[in-house]
Amino acid sequence: MRDLGDNPNVDDWDLCLTLLSDQLEYFGPEDEEDPARRIVLKRQDRTEAVKLLEDHGHLAARATVQRMFWTKRDWALEMRRRANGDWSPIPRSTGFPRWPPAAPQNGA
Repeated sequence: MRDLGDNPNVDDWDLCLTLLSDQLEYFGPEDEEDPARRIVLKRQDRTEAVKLLEDHGHLAARATVQRMFWTKRDWALEMRRRANGDWSPIPRSTGFPRWPPAAPQNGA
């Protein structure tokens, strides 16, 4: 993927998302809502992801490779949103559990 430089704009993130979508293969019905439709990473992109994970000491299970791709895609979508001037909180962040209150320390 090309270097986006120090200040990527919306067009740069659109290009990044296009390049990411080029890594996918679609199988089954054309209808995107059909549960029989499958989306998988192309073989060369799975190989690249496996190498990256293994080079850093991680288990390169199929689910991990798939999750890595979707995380990268979600991150690019978020960066595109911000490059477009939307700095509101990330919608997903509301789903994180709250930290429990700290237990009082003895003698404090």
